[in-house]
Amino acid sequence: MYQASLTSRYLLRKIIPLLAMLSVALCTAMVIIVFSVMNGFLDLVTQAGRKLIGDVAIDGPVTGFAWYEEVLDELRRLKTVEAASPMIETYGLLKMPYNQIAQVQVVGIDPESYDAVTGYASTLYWRPLTEAEAKRLPAGDIRREQWEPDESLLDWRRILHGSLLDPEFESLGPIGPEGLRNHTPEWQNPHGANESLLERLKVAGRTLQTPAGSPGLVPGIRVSIVNERVAGRSYDFRGTWFMPTREVTLTVLPLTDEGGIRNPESRVFPVVNEFAVERYDVDSAYVFVPVDVVQKMLGMQPVRELSTTEFDEFGDPVPTGRMTPGRVTRIVVKARAGVAPVRLREQVQEAYASVFERHVGAMPPPSQMNIRTWEEQIALYIGAVKNETALVMTLFSIISLVAVILVLSIFWTVVQQKTRDIGILRAVGASRLGITWLFLLYALILGILGAAIGCGLAVLIVHNINPIHHFLGEQFGIVIWDPKVYMFDEVPNDVNPVFATMIMAAGVLFAVLGALLPSVRAALIDPVSALRYE
Repeated sequence: MYQASLTSRYLLRKIIPLLAMLSVALCTAMVIIVFSVMNGFLDLVTQAGRKLIGDVAIDGPVTGFAWYEEVLDELRRLKTVEAASPMIETYGLLKMPYNQIAQVQVVGIDPESYDAVTGYASTLYWRPLTEAEAKRLPAGDIRREQWEPDESLLDWRRILHGSLLDPEFESLGPIGPEGLRNHTPEWQNPHGANESLLERLKVAGRTLQTPAGSPGLVPGIRVSIVNERVAGRSYDFRGTWFMPTREVTLTVLPLTDEGGIRNPESRVFPVVNEFAVERYDVDSAYVFVPVDVVQKMLGMQPVRELSTTEFDEFGDPVPTGRMTPGRVTRIVVKARAGVAPVRLREQVQEAYASVFERHVGAMPPPSQMNIRTWEEQIALYIGAVKNETALVMTLFSIISLVAVILVLSIFWTVVQQKTRDIGILRAVGASRLGITWLFLLYALILGILGAAIGCGLAVLIVHNINPIHHFLGEQFGIVIWDPKVYMFDEVPNDVNPVFATMIMAAGVLFAVLGALLPSVRAALIDPVSALRYE
């Protein structure tokens, strides 16, 4: 029992050995913080990638592939398929109402089936929120139904949560209601005074249609430069530029079957909502439009063939009744619960091949189609992030070996200073194993305390890393986490408890290993020589 007594009453009174504990704490905190951020970033990339593209995707040429309806029918018959949806992806230019022109990724979707695959409706920004969602928003967010009086936001809250037909809006100032009332009459409440604008925007966003049935457009929340990110995950619009119910002009470049460019096609769309997936590259560039509208703009819609042998009374060829099928560039598929994406991919390949056999020559062969799981589609990027994470963790692990060296140096010094004390203990009967355990127990206690302190420090920093980052940006202009580079607005701030426990255990082990050599040296000291040590 003398080991514990001496450890608590004698050795722990020294200040220098506490430096060993501090080194263990700092190294433990450093590794946990770095891993939490890097691994959290990897998780965000993985989740965002899967959310946008489903479990499996069929990608065709940029000019599209035909007979996709039959492919969808084959897929929906499979017991492993939960949902499937057609898409068209192309580039375009978007002219905003304040004369900004943005380059955008145009995504034509069937909103109902696309929502079933990806959960699109949940990304709509302007919609009524549940009580739990509202509580997570900052107090100034205008989507909240409960708020403190704020003259700068009060009118817009009334507009979003109340009825535009309410007489109180007649007296509102020039912050925007006139735009909604005078320029977009179809947004006047057609269903009664109890339906809010947020509720109408939600329906319009989910259907990509205005209340009057006109095709609508849903851009990412960052596409418009007037939408400014504020605290948390909230956005505010500058001045009177509330984008929903405004009109924008979308221009695309149709392609010929040979890959040439046709005349640009432009169309005016009302903005029926905005979406936010919390991924910068998507929120700042993507716009959703009904797939049938994009088909027409790109010349991919079904076309009735003209006869070369039958003519009308004016000598013009007449339709024969045969239709050339429409085309899309992608089909996304969601697997049923418990179905592995790899297994689903094999069945999707078989489904496409069976349709191709019925339309040989009218569809790209399976060898020219990219049918991949969501992991395979983003494998290159995920692989790069994983390699970067492994490299950073290796480097910081090597740096952490400094803790071992520091513990070794400190305990070597302690043994050197306590040579006479060690000789006295040996002379009164202490065994070599007892002397060894005396120092190892000391190192174990310091390691446990250091690892616990380091873990607590890491949790505190990681959970508050975004406020810390915002403070550095506001006070010193230091921007470490740029969403334009890392895609996400916020730094990952979750600590993996399993990994944190492993790092704490490694910190304790390093402390004990650092003290092992000095403790063995202490045990081998000759008692007589130690008593004569000056």
